[in-house]
Amino acid sequence: MAQNNNYDDEPRGLSTTRQSNEISGAVIGTAAEKQRAIAEIQAALMVAKGSPRNEIKAVDRIKTACQRVGLAEKAEYVYSRGGTDITGPTIDLLTVVSNCWGNIQSGFRELLQADGESTVEAFAWDLETNTKKIITFTVPHVRYTRTGSYDLTDPRDIYELVANNAQRRVRRCLEDIIPPDVVEDAVTECRNTLKTKVVVNAESIGKLVEAFARFGVSKEQIESRLARRLDAMQPAQFVNLRKIWKSLDDGMSKASDWFQDSKVGESDLNDKGDGKGNGEGKQPQSEAQALKSETTPPKTEQAEPARTESPKTETTAPAADPKNPSGLDQFKQLMPTAKTQRDWERLKDRFIGEKRKVTCTADEEKEIWKLYKEGIDKVTAKSGPTGQQALV
Repeated sequence: MAQNNNYDDEPRGLSTTRQSNEISGAVIGTAAEKQRAIAEIQAALMVAKGSPRNEIKAVDRIKTACQRVGLAEKAEYVYSRGGTDITGPTIDLLTVVSNCWGNIQSGFRELLQADGESTVEAFAWDLETNTKKIITFTVPHVRYTRTGSYDLTDPRDIYELVANNAQRRVRRCLEDIIPPDVVEDAVTECRNTLKTKVVVNAESIGKLVEAFARFGVSKEQIESRLARRLDAMQPAQFVNLRKIWKSLDDGMSKASDWFQDSKVGESDLNDKGDGKGNGEGKQPQSEAQALKSETTPPKTEQAEPARTESPKTETTAPAADPKNPSGLDQFKQLMPTAKTQRDWERLKDRFIGEKRKVTCTADEEKEIWKLYKEGIDKVTAKSGPTGQQALV
């Protein structure tokens, strides 16, 4: 006769009683959590009504905060759509404004994670007026690239994807809760701060060029957009470049939305070489070569330079390789600029993320992914558990 398992000989009534006790315990735990949440909400509402905000003092606190250059530099985002620039307050500015305005709760929570997607709720709640804005949305655990898409399985990648999408909804909720004129005054104060306190010198320009290099934007591309050398840049143009960088940093736009390809940018600067230092050295060479080609009509004489030019093209080709052909080489060149987890995430997205701007082979993507993981692990080991919070 086959032996029974440990619980096979247990009386049916006792088994049923055990299951009912487990269910009742879970129900009691859920009810207790609900009661605690209700108590916290009621306490927050009572505190908000007992100490209402002083709007005059709140506005003064907001203006004082906006006079800090650090906040003013990241107060606005900008992106291009339909040939026009669209600007607005960033989540960084709205967070400071909500804290100074007072009696406001905001954030996001993941309601459900199943079937390869997350259901998330973003909210902003004015406890004093009991006005609440909620946005519920779904984030598929998929990263889209130019060569296709792939599912995300790493919990850290999923968290970063959900958090980045959620922060944009939180920003929208805060815009609907905080009075629009208060936000507009904050943006205006930040602009005035940048106009009066911005310093355009070699050090600040160098930092700006280094910041754009993280997105694969070269100094030549920036000069092509400004149509002048960086050392001749005006303060207003410097402020506008900071806004563009903030848009790239928040993922609101891509580098290709603002800057031409590096080859195109260099040709534009060379064409505008008259009166500018960058184009003066190359323009006479192209004119001299053109004169030589015009003064040598015989085809036999043209065949000899063609033979000598073939090895020249081979020698000049490696100089262009780091810019376009090899995605892995570009990634390795930009690795030293990645100092934080967020820098590594942006660098990875440039090559294998949904905002991918460089074409890579399958083998290159695997190698880039390994290098990205190694870089993240090194940064995490140095910064500790607080490193991920910077991504939000």
